[in-house]
Amino acid sequence: MVRMAWNILETKAAPAEENMQLDAKLLANLEGGERPILHLYEWEKQSATFGYFVKPEDLLDLAEAKKRGLDLARRPTGGGVVFHLWDLAFSVLVPAKSKLFSTNTLDNYNLINQVVKDVVKKFIGRGNCKTAAPQKIDDFDASFQGQQAGPWRADETMPGWAGEEAQRKMATKGRFYGAQQFCNCLDKDEIGLIPDDAPFQDQTCTHFCMARPTKYDVMLQGKKIAGAAQRKTKDGFLHQGTIALLCPDLDLLGAVLPSVAVREAMMQTTFALLSDPKELKEGRRELCEKLKSEFIKL
Repeated sequence: MVRMAWNILETKAAPAEENMQLDAKLLANLEGGERPILHLYEWEKQSATFGYFVKPEDLLDLAEAKKRGLDLARRPTGGGVVFHLWDLAFSVLVPAKSKLFSTNTLDNYNLINQVVKDVVKKFIGRGNCKTAAPQKIDDFDASFQGQQAGPWRADETMPGWAGEEAQRKMATKGRFYGAQQFCNCLDKDEIGLIPDDAPFQDQTCTHFCMARPTKYDVMLQGKKIAGAAQRKTKDGFLHQGTIALLCPDLDLLGAVLPSVAVREAMMQTTFALLSDPKELKEGRRELCEKLKSEFIKL
């Protein structure tokens, strides 16, 4: 099988807006090209990005974000808010003339995240990876923690793809609590792609990438390791991905996220690949090398 030749673009640390503008420029310049691009980049300071149609003032405490020096930028892709303090961000661009391109957006998600899944498997299996233990959430509003949530009740119909056993488990729990329980009931013990959107405990969670797993996100133990947003044009598509390396910072989330439900969901649904913040820089470097080696196999 003839492998596709790739362009690997590694850029220096830059402000969030500059990183997003470069991705938008790369997408605009895909016309006539055939080689896909893997863009690896870093952030000049603590950053967060938000989808093209998102109004950040409706979701974040912008005054507190500014006070904490959080660099915000609008992405050229859709999706919700992504914090880039504890992740690895990367972008993939595939021209319409490439054999890898599909007119079906979900097929494009599946293509890229299958590679990300393989990268995560190799990263976890590298021998010295210690995944993070679940963080306590005692700082959150105790009254919220006791609530039950989820869009289904015991007397409601579960999605058909969940299977009879999954439906039985959910039904016996009555109203269940969020995406983690939903994914756990599928008995997914291996790294895989979630086959459909997970439920959410609050509508606001749909505006935050790591607060709700969506179709073809990379999952392990009912939690989300990697997600993405895309934009497709007549010339190709841009896939902007994120891989969780550390657990979200409770202090930061508590300061910039007015929604307790979102903070709770992010803590419950994020699977961190590392437990020690000192390993973040090296973890990002290793993931970048593995992304390069795996994508060129396509």
